[in-house]
Amino acid sequence: MDTFLLSFILLNLIIPFNITVFALTTLWGICSLRIDLPSEEEKETDIKEVVASGISIDWYRSATSRIKTVKSVGITLGSVLWMSLLIFALHSTPYDIIIDTLNDAWTHIIGSSAEHDSIFTIIVMGGHLIIFWSMSIIFMILDLTRPVFMIPWKIQEEGLNVRKYIQCTLLVICNQGISTILVWGMSHYLIDGDAWSETLPEATEIILQLLACACASEVWFYFGHRLCHLSNFIYNHVHWLHHTITAPSAITAIYAHPLEHIFINFPTTAIGPLLMNCHVIVFFMWTVLATFDTCSGHSGWHFPFMSSPEFHDFHHSFGTENFGALNFFDKYFQTSKTFLTTCNYIVDKVYRTAMYPADKRIF
Repeated sequence: MDTFLLSFILLNLIIPFNITVFALTTLWGICSLRIDLPSEEEKETDIKEVVASGISIDWYRSATSRIKTVKSVGITLGSVLWMSLLIFALHSTPYDIIIDTLNDAWTHIIGSSAEHDSIFTIIVMGGHLIIFWSMSIIFMILDLTRPVFMIPWKIQEEGLNVRKYIQCTLLVICNQGISTILVWGMSHYLIDGDAWSETLPEATEIILQLLACACASEVWFYFGHRLCHLSNFIYNHVHWLHHTITAPSAITAIYAHPLEHIFINFPTTAIGPLLMNCHVIVFFMWTVLATFDTCSGHSGWHFPFMSSPEFHDFHHSFGTENFGALNFFDKYFQTSKTFLTTCNYIVDKVYRTAMYPADKRIF
């Protein structure tokens, strides 16, 4: 379904609106609802696996029904929104409409009386704080209330208690204060005028720069993180603090010694956009994506449609291996050998069904 869906999204973005595109978009909505539905044989296989795992069959059916509802609502709303955008665009493209709107907003922002350093700090830190605290609060509520229906999706049985959450919150606020100072300093001393261009970069440029940011981030994080484990001095005096958390939650993504935050966490996000002198908007987009990814990786819960947190969760529970985020260098340098032999590796994937709890128990 992903290839099918992506094809029509790209088609609708670049081709001016006409009846053919409208028809294809409608077809996409209908097919998307049907393609992801399992066959009767797959349903029987899944039920047998659920029974074998000891998971309640009633829970599985209830979870499956809810997931199906989420899929249907999401795809229906997406289809309606997309078709509305196509109708609104008429003989232009949705891409033109989006870019024109963003350009107008950006012109208004840089035309204000505020200093560029202040604008940059507000944009970048604002995006980070909104994503970080939204996800942290959601997963904190789940950890502390532990709803019975949700528990099967918890990766580890244990979690943080109220006292530990308070401790994490205080240090995280301290580290985010440091980040604010560093972001302002970065804007003042390192970011030049090209990053403030009145014209926003093209979509292809944005995508390529985001991919480059991901590569630069992985290089810095993998080798910096691995150094924290290879050096007994750094581990015992700095990195140990992050590893006091063996069952992570989203808020623990930046629960670290301030020195680790300054030299590992912050550069992991900042190095890519700085090296390529990205536009401020790209810096903002990358910050939001990086924040979401690290919070997701530390969430401690493996929900359907969610990127798998198993890889980094294993690192916290065992205290070793899996030093990167993308698993590229870990495979190349063979620093995920143990992980590859565990059930965590088998379930390290995006689920679109309610099978994760059963798979976790069986494997």
